[in-house]
Amino acid sequence: MSSAGQAVGRVVGDLSPARRAALVAGAVALALVGWLAWGWFRESALVQVRHVEIQGVSGRDAPEIRRALEEAGRGMTTLHVREDDLRRSVSPYASVRSLSVSTNFPSTLHISVDQRRAVAVLVAGKRRVAVAADGTVLAGAPADKLPTLPTGSVPSNGRLTGKQAVFARVLGAAPPRVLPLFDRIWLAPDGIRLVLHEGAVIRFGSADRLRAKWAAATRLLAARATVGAKVMDVRLPERPSAQFTDSSADTSSTSPTEQGTVAATATTAGTTTSATTTTAGTAAPATTTTEATNPQP
Repeated sequence: MSSAGQAVGRVVGDLSPARRAALVAGAVALALVGWLAWGWFRESALVQVRHVEIQGVSGRDAPEIRRALEEAGRGMTTLHVREDDLRRSVSPYASVRSLSVSTNFPSTLHISVDQRRAVAVLVAGKRRVAVAADGTVLAGAPADKLPTLPTGSVPSNGRLTGKQAVFARVLGAAPPRVLPLFDRIWLAPDGIRLVLHEGAVIRFGSADRLRAKWAAATRLLAARATVGAKVMDVRLPERPSAQFTDSSADTSSTSPTEQGTVAATATTAGTTTSATTTTAGTAAPATTTTEATNPQP
């Protein structure tokens, strides 16, 4: 123990029991006053939220979401943010996935909204409702320029299940810029298939390796060698291919090396992807090259 501590101990020890009790009571009273003062200041108008800054909100519900968050936030202080109340204020809006909250003393509240993105449209009778990648039904969200799921009913609990949920997850892995190119998605005997608005079909296969398959599909869609293709196959993303015969658009499972195929084989970033045309099993002399990046599994 330091000399100062020893000195304090001697002073306290020299006090009478009554004075020691009074000293303890004074310390407790001081702590209580400090606690009460902090509680008052924490909820006082001096630190009341006067400015609510909201980021990440878009879509038709954006004005309502902003209004709900602003009203909830202005009832708080920067020293006492009730995040549960903020979440409850936007719970009616399925597009809101989560909130991130921070403050700037003394009066600014920052809210970052993580919204679910619509990736497909569910058609139920005359209703068209947008759905997110996790299967959440986004009532009120724009339902145009998105691929259509097989016809079904709108789930009462607001969340897709079964094949519909799998389709939503597959579309959710697609680069946002390519989704408007697709008309619909469905399940064929050889796996998942997607149809472009122009009529071409993409054989996707199983709902695995989504990142690699979408990278391969995006590369095929961008390649000049695949213009006019009837079917594109990314079931083996390392060997994506395009078929130009009408008969290849049926629902049967067909090998990527069939006749009428343009096979595109990716190497590493910065190298070329070769697309070689074959007809009736005979290799044509012409070979077209396009820039490509190897998809990641």
